[in-house]
Amino acid sequence: ESVPDAAQLRDHWWLRSGWRPDTRMLSWYLTFEGETSLHELARQAQAALAGIDVLDPVPPEWLHLSLAAFGATDDVTEDCVRQAINAAHEHIAVLGSLELSFSQTVVFAESVVLCPDDSPGLSALRAALVESVRQVRGEGAPADEGDFVPHMSVAYAHGPAAGADVV
Repeated sequence: ESVPDAAQLRDHWWLRSGWRPDTRMLSWYLTFEGETSLHELARQAQAALAGIDVLDPVPPEWLHLSLAAFGATDDVTEDCVRQAINAAHEHIAVLGSLELSFSQTVVFAESVVLCPDDSPGLSALRAALVESVRQVRGEGAPADEGDFVPHMSVAYAHGPAAGADVV
């Protein structure tokens, strides 16, 4: 399914509702160390965006695909994190290997992203991680965002820009 490009970009770094300036969130991510082909694809997208001053490129070592929220660091203990890691290991142990390909660049409201092609494995991994958080945090688990669109940001906006100019 295609994701439409945003008409207007806004600052990615705005203070979210209920957050303080020092709020830090824990999340499950896929990271891409050693994935030189993917790093090159991101670099090419960043090169095409180089003239747009409101966009900050994401360094290769920070490229990631967010999978599931865990919660604010103020809301979880170190023991809770350990329990969630153990639960995640149990849930993902039954999953096969995960292969991703990225072929679509999309302008989101706060970033320019590469979206992975459909992957049942990615959906299963995300479901397993969401369940691991729910299992450990119970009612304190963050609400699952039903409108999740997997993506890897290659540049974040730090101010407004017309989406058409970015496209």
